[in-house]
Amino acid sequence: MTDRDIEDLARYWILYQQFWDRAGGPCKECTQLQWAYNQVDDMVIDWPEETWRLLLAVRRLDRTEMIEQILAAAVFEDLMALHGSKLIDRVEAEARRNPSFVGVILACYKGHMADQTWDRLKAIVHSSVGTKVA
Repeated sequence: MTDRDIEDLARYWILYQQFWDRAGGPCKECTQLQWAYNQVDDMVIDWPEETWRLLLAVRRLDRTEMIEQILAAAVFEDLMALHGSKLIDRVEAEARRNPSFVGVILACYKGHMADQTWDRLKAIVHSSVGTKVA
């Protein structure tokens, strides 16, 4: 995927989340944008590099608490559970470069993440804000 493709998908994914939140559930606009949600969900499994780029694009485009929490739960948790060993160095670098990224880590749960990945995420939080991850 090109950078433009990633950016466009990030915008549509954000719109889907915003419409869902405003409607309190399924809505006409959500149905029209369901493809974006599904594509991101599929990307997490098969395309970790593109998913990482998408995650960063979403963060650049929208830093609201709502989007941060959904990004953590719907994308970041699964990405780290499936591909954490490949991506943890980038997560650490991003948290150093952009301390607000720690908010994504704080909003996620261990779920099926490997213990080593989870321990490194907790270390990022401890070194950044001195708070424990739930």
